[in-house]
Amino acid sequence: MIIEKQTKVLRILFSVSELSGPYNQFSLPFSNSQSILLELLSAPKIDIPETIKIDHADNNWFKFISNIVKASLIHYRFIHIHHANIAILAPLIRLITFGKNRTVIFTLGTCFNNLKLRHKIFLTLSIPFFTHFVCCSRAVRESLPSWFSTIGGDRVETIQHGINLDRIPPESHKKKQLVIATRLIKEKNVDLVISSLVNLHPDYKLLIAGDGKEKASLIRLKDQLGLEKKVEFLGIIPRDSALALMSESEFYISASNSDGMPIAVLEAAAAGCIPILVDSTPHKEIGNIGIKTYLFESNPESIAKALKDAISMSQEERRKVLYNNLQIIKNKCGTDTMMAKYLELTENKV
Repeated sequence: MIIEKQTKVLRILFSVSELSGPYNQFSLPFSNSQSILLELLSAPKIDIPETIKIDHADNNWFKFISNIVKASLIHYRFIHIHHANIAILAPLIRLITFGKNRTVIFTLGTCFNNLKLRHKIFLTLSIPFFTHFVCCSRAVRESLPSWFSTIGGDRVETIQHGINLDRIPPESHKKKQLVIATRLIKEKNVDLVISSLVNLHPDYKLLIAGDGKEKASLIRLKDQLGLEKKVEFLGIIPRDSALALMSESEFYISASNSDGMPIAVLEAAAAGCIPILVDSTPHKEIGNIGIKTYLFESNPESIAKALKDAISMSQEERRKVLYNNLQIIKNKCGTDTMMAKYLELTENKV
């Protein structure tokens, strides 16, 4: 799909980092085909290409709101908000753009029950002021309480998150590695994965890319279980480095119960990793798309069994799985497919 250069998009965020979905999935893939302004509260934490304009407020909320007001007066094909804390500004944006035929979109990237109470309140109060409220997966859509859907009405849409296929490196020589790329927080259940590795095949190793408040306790757990040689913490690494790591690893594993549409899982499958996933609604949705996954229950014994089953598959079966997964991702899970649906929304304002 070719998107016209004239397509102007205002994207309002707190900041941009290696793990920023609004940047990696919605902005970077279209940096040469759309005119994008990122309106940020704080300076980006990574280098942004010159083809994407940025304006940040040095962590000053007054300046941030002032910048948003000024930017909203310019004609953009759509104004896109991704964070619940910023959603509360939707009434202001609609007020200052009244009569200017603006499309204002919010995208919810996680299941509703994962949100903090204040975020649920912010979204509930602001949903009448969005022209469209987009859920990033069916799982997220189904997580909305009935009263929220009633308030949202026809504004509520479902558009599956996509991945930037141009950024996926070619599959490289596979090493006997499992990889996790995630924030190290309680909801990601990395402790269950580590606990399952006691009897892991001796040739295999788990590499963990990411950081978070649970890192210290996870390192202690690794040491207590005598897994010093089987588990390695890589810290926060550049996105391209994480994708390269996936391309050289056999399996990607996730025990997370806090995802909407797990982008890292799709990226890993596209890079030649076979996904080994906790049995959750978002992960089942990946399977329902047609991608081959190995599911486990939220306990170390079930994870260990799924790992054993995946490792024992033949080379021929593995090649078939990888080929099938890649074809499905190319056909159904690219950012171009996702963006085409967002642009359709701008033709159908509520």
